[in-house]
Amino acid sequence: MSRFSATRHPRLSVAIVALGITQIIGWGTTFYLPAVVAQAVAEEGLISKTHYLVSFSWCLLLAGLLARRLGRLIDRIGAAPVLATGSLVSALGLALQSIAHEPWLIWLSWTSIGVMLRAVLYDGAFAALTALSGSQARRSISLITLMGGLASTVFWPIGAWLVEWSDWRMTLMVYAALNLFVCAPLHWWCAGQVASRSSTPGAPIRAETASPAQPPAKGIGSSTDSALFREHGLRERAILLFSSALALHGFISYGLSTHLPSLLQGLGLQAGAAIIVASLMGPAQVLARIVELRLQRSIPTLSLTIPIFLLMPLAFVGFASLQAVPASQAAVAGALVVMIWGASNGLMTIIRGSLPITLFGTAGYGEVLGRLAAPTLFMGAIAPVLFGLAIEWLGPAGASLFLLVLGVLSTGLAGRLVRLARNQAASSIHAC
Repeated sequence: MSRFSATRHPRLSVAIVALGITQIIGWGTTFYLPAVVAQAVAEEGLISKTHYLVSFSWCLLLAGLLARRLGRLIDRIGAAPVLATGSLVSALGLALQSIAHEPWLIWLSWTSIGVMLRAVLYDGAFAALTALSGSQARRSISLITLMGGLASTVFWPIGAWLVEWSDWRMTLMVYAALNLFVCAPLHWWCAGQVASRSSTPGAPIRAETASPAQPPAKGIGSSTDSALFREHGLRERAILLFSSALALHGFISYGLSTHLPSLLQGLGLQAGAAIIVASLMGPAQVLARIVELRLQRSIPTLSLTIPIFLLMPLAFVGFASLQAVPASQAAVAGALVVMIWGASNGLMTIIRGSLPITLFGTAGYGEVLGRLAAPTLFMGAIAPVLFGLAIEWLGPAGASLFLLVLGVLSTGLAGRLVRLARNQAASSIHAC
């Protein structure tokens, strides 16, 4: 094999570390980029901050439109070529933005990034790890989210320092170089070229019922590649329930990622305290993922789904109640509710990656992830603007109640999905 050929079966431990590095860089240089450079771009007079954020929303909408096709492509040809191409396209888009002197070039940059965005973020990495480890991919997914959760912690200060040390254009060139010289080679050599294959028809449905001591699956076609939902009608119903629950969560997550500090200020925290409290979301995500990693051998993903979704409305009851808390205790109370929300948000990423293996198996996993991601990206693209309007029209407490309603709806949809899955598992057992 030529040294320029992608490795077909890299060691799983190597793949996890390599893809974890690409997740930190991928999220940091694309999704978290506007928070670093949008103001600097606006101050140069090239494009207004609002216009810049709208172009980023277009990137997310485009990524949603193409998510299913990208997933299907990974299923067909393997992760390595798709993910490596995604890194190259991201580098090109960032480089193009760094030399932009007209607004249309900013839009062209975000368009090119949006075409391959889902390949360089979690969906691509999850598909790669699932192809390499089959139905035992939950641990790999949890490990990689631990690393990916550090993206904002790493790249917000690095980006702010680069902008101050040089300017936003040089910052973008550095980001492009990271995608070109770090992510693309790691994706090519470490993501694997294993494509999803159809599981054997009529294979026993054992998803997550095996003993913890069961040896890991050796590939997509192994007997452990089972799914609760094989019949087309039930499968489509389950995908609709799951994607709808995730889309509502996505609206909340993307909205809060933009407005959390200002929301906390409106609920009674001082400006400095609001920023510090909001920053606790990242550590809460990582801590929750560590706890989940330790519980994997004893609690299947399906059993964790409802408790994780329930953390959302619990957090927003706390947000809506902050204005009633004495000013001297507001920061502590705010920290508690932010950490509850952060735990839910962090664990939701694992649910989105591992629960589809239980419900739908590993065959066609990339396409399933794409179908689940598309509604979330649509909602995420409109969330910053709509949630900003909700804060303006309803006030901070009213906007928190609005999020509470969305959280309850999302949890209700997840509850219907879990009930459907348990009924399907019970009927499968009786049929044996």
